[in-house]
Amino acid sequence: KEKEPFTLTLKIENTGTGDASGVTAKLESPIEGDMVAYLGEIKKDDYSNAIFTLDGTTGGKKTGILRITYKDDFGENEIQRELDLIVNPGNSSILLPAIIVIVGIAGAIYVWKWRKPGAP
Repeated sequence: KEKEPFTLTLKIENTGTGDASGVTAKLESPIEGDMVAYLGEIKKDDYSNAIFTLDGTTGGKKTGILRITYKDDFGENEIQRELDLIVNPGNSSILLPAIIVIVGIAGAIYVWKWRKPGAP
């Protein structure tokens, strides 16, 4: 929710042909918080979770860049990916129950209006 701290967990998978060591994930974003996750070694065909604890921010779409650095048999490498983070507005918890109530009322009116005469 808007203005509340949250945890962002990203699954980092090693799809290469060998093990990766010294794996680090760094998040570059307008959202502040713990922006670096040290993952250590990730074996071939295995994964690790990069966990970022981020400060609350205003609702809406935020963009960021994830930089993953690691060492393998070919030396030091870096992968860069763009991320879109969607932060729910603060009043979204009120919106869902309101939508459910409106749909329920509309459904009841539809059934009542279109039921056959004489039907229970």
